[in-house]
Amino acid sequence: VVWAIFGKDGKNGENGKGIEFIFKLTPTKETPQRPTSVNTVDYVPSGWTDDMSGVDAINKYEWACVRTKSGDTWSEFSYPAL
Repeated sequence: VVWAIFGKDGKNGENGKGIEFIFKLTPTKETPQRPTSVNTVDYVPSGWTDDMSGVDAINKYEWACVRTKSGDTWSEFSYPAL
């Protein structure tokens, strides 16, 4: 299965205006903790990345969170989803 993630005015797998994605690889299917939001642009919480890299032999699960911007305020990140 191939997933394409995009935001308004963004490219596949990249942030668009008013939307930010973060990603985390894990070796097990245990859901990582949802990161807390900071009201700043391009905020990447510790242990997460803003680059979707894909799974490998060790890290078999890639989790994604998203947040959106309304006016000047960023929402909290969503709960992690595979």
